[in-house]
Amino acid sequence: MKRIVSSRYGIAMLCIAMLGSFTAEAAPRAPTITSWSDGKYVNQVQQTVAGGCRTGNSVRVFGNIAGSSISLKCTANRYSSAITLTAGDGAKAIRVTQSDASGTSPQVSRSLNLDQTAPAAPVVTSPAEGATVTSANITVRGPCENAGRVSLAGNIVTNVTTACVSGAFSQAVQLKPGNGVKTITLRQRDRANNASEVTRRKITLNTASTPLGAPTIAAPSADAYVRVLAQTVSGSCQSGATVNINGSIQSAPQTVVCSNGSYSRSVNLSAGDGAKTIRVSQSASSLTSAEVSRSLNLDTIAPSAPSVTSPSSGATVTNASINVVGACESNAVVSLSGAIESS
Repeated sequence: MKRIVSSRYGIAMLCIAMLGSFTAEAAPRAPTITSWSDGKYVNQVQQTVAGGCRTGNSVRVFGNIAGSSISLKCTANRYSSAITLTAGDGAKAIRVTQSDASGTSPQVSRSLNLDQTAPAAPVVTSPAEGATVTSANITVRGPCENAGRVSLAGNIVTNVTTACVSGAFSQAVQLKPGNGVKTITLRQRDRANNASEVTRRKITLNTASTPLGAPTIAAPSADAYVRVLAQTVSGSCQSGATVNINGSIQSAPQTVVCSNGSYSRSVNLSAGDGAKTIRVSQSASSLTSAEVSRSLNLDTIAPSAPSVTSPSSGATVTNASINVVGACESNAVVSLSGAIESS
């Protein structure tokens, strides 16, 4: 009888020891999302989310999607599911977890930016509509939607797409051979690949024409610092020609007729302190000259009052001739007046 009790006791202790050697299995690691990079721009609500997971686990997809969530099984360490984003342009967050008998993983999240609004058709500021050029090599310029891209096609040798940088594009193209009217078509696409309407610009190529010389810019002076938006642009030109003023100005282009070999036009610079560029060309007899440019700097912020380090305030001096020393804004002009013989 003692042997039976002892034997049962030993078996029980062995079972306890074996049970004690097992530990609870940890919850699975977070799945991955590989179907798009974080912050991608898209123009459709129908998307596919896919990534890595542990075979057999239950995968749950939720976030800014139609309906509460989507559940599916992980197969061959992969999952993939069609989703419909919630309506309305803007940022969308998609979240994914996986779970098994041991628990649910942390969630992984990726964002998408839904943009279903087409950009405006690109605007061409140069060359002007109907302009005549004497060279097949021209540069097409204009404003566009920032971070998008502008495609140029039509009567050009090679179709080309250029990036919109800081709200503007500039692209050199070569017109197809032969004098006559040439049409360039332009379309822009935004980051989500929405396409604008087409812009058409007609110009005339006439390589037999005598080139029209470029005007000059006498004012404002090169690299001048100015403190007001209103400026006067003036210079020399061909009498009777139309002078076209473009660049960092409001309501561009501005035009004025050249009279007696000169032109003068009041313009308002674009808002915001900083470097500004004014570009000027002239047109006559269906010809347009090359552009000339002038840089200047708009600074509407007053400098701080100068400080005087010598002589000190209230100091007594024994000589009427003294040096006044202090700190000021670099390149500024300091004026002295008061109880001095000259100012």
